[in-house]
Amino acid sequence: MIVIADFMVIKRFNSKQDDMEVASKEQILSLLDNGEESQDIKDILDNIVEEKCNIAGSAQIIKLFNQINNKKDDMRITVEDISLVGFDEKQLILSFNEESTDDLAFTAKGIYSFSTDFLDKLFSMSKFARYCFKVNEIDFLRNSLDYLLDKTDGKMMQYRFISGTGKNKEDMYIRAITSNQYRNFDNNIVLYLCLVSIHNYSKVMNKKAYIEQAYITDSSLDLTIKLDEKIKLNNYFSIEVGINITNSEIREGAVLFEFIYTISDKNGKKSTAMGDTVIKIQHNNKFETVGSKMKMLHNLKDHTDGVLNGINVARLATKLDENVLFSIFKNLASSKTLEKGTRSKLEKLHKEEITSNTLTIIELFEKLEQLNTSVDDKTYIQKKFNDFLTNGLK
Repeated sequence: MIVIADFMVIKRFNSKQDDMEVASKEQILSLLDNGEESQDIKDILDNIVEEKCNIAGSAQIIKLFNQINNKKDDMRITVEDISLVGFDEKQLILSFNEESTDDLAFTAKGIYSFSTDFLDKLFSMSKFARYCFKVNEIDFLRNSLDYLLDKTDGKMMQYRFISGTGKNKEDMYIRAITSNQYRNFDNNIVLYLCLVSIHNYSKVMNKKAYIEQAYITDSSLDLTIKLDEKIKLNNYFSIEVGINITNSEIREGAVLFEFIYTISDKNGKKSTAMGDTVIKIQHNNKFETVGSKMKMLHNLKDHTDGVLNGINVARLATKLDENVLFSIFKNLASSKTLEKGTRSKLEKLHKEEITSNTLTIIELFEKLEQLNTSVDDKTYIQKKFNDFLTNGLK
């Protein structure tokens, strides 16, 4: 367990070191609660029939998820019941009154991108706030916000609140502005969906599955499940395929099930590529739509066949020359998607490897994957690896 803030706990899972016990059907069902969304999910996707899940590591994933016990509440609140208390660095601290009274109900601090979203959705002034922080005009910003909050009425928005952890468990934090059209595909529901669906798929295909890695917080999920089968490309290379599932409870975005595959050589070198999206569930999709979309998981075989037919095996064994290395690193380092720290690490690695000319593309991307980067940056590199494999080195 890693605690990186008063409100945020990170749980990580790695198949090389964590318990690979399979979950029981009761453990999977325990992911759902008595809420409306959970009941709707039960209606469109029954729990597994078998006593045990077909996915190794599933019991530990559920255990880790349950250890993140932040309480979550969605509340619709009018702006008249909100006052500015102050700032914590660049985050707003707001007080909320009992509805239509002057009685204080609670105080909460913004986290993630809440403060920016709040300022923009109410007053279109996040850039103004950034400028005030930059030039240390905090009092001017406070007075401006006090005035606008006092003069604004009739605006009601829905807020997602979470509790703190540990010694801060009594504190409240505002995580996001949501809407009544925004369906709460929280991590417990997404985890239930993926475990049940992939269990059923592995049963149909007569192939067991295992959880390779996972990254879980109070608001996000990144989970890779692989089929426990190595497919030979030739006598030197093999491939494992699976699904990478991502979800963010903060954004009004989508739950993504993306094709992922790992290519290994006989010396144990390996690298992972992120392919096309297999299933995309928008957070405003109806549950009936979710049920039909989950059936698209059976397209995993088509994605596998596409990669097997599209990979140039001879290219995998070719040592990369200086020009190709330069092209790959330039393509990656010029991306504005990557964090500045990741781009610096790429530049350092480039200087170390540019003179060797002894790396295959698998060996190079294995080194890139081993860089200490964010989950988003690692995903970006994996998608680039897939691009290079399928479209060639340009």
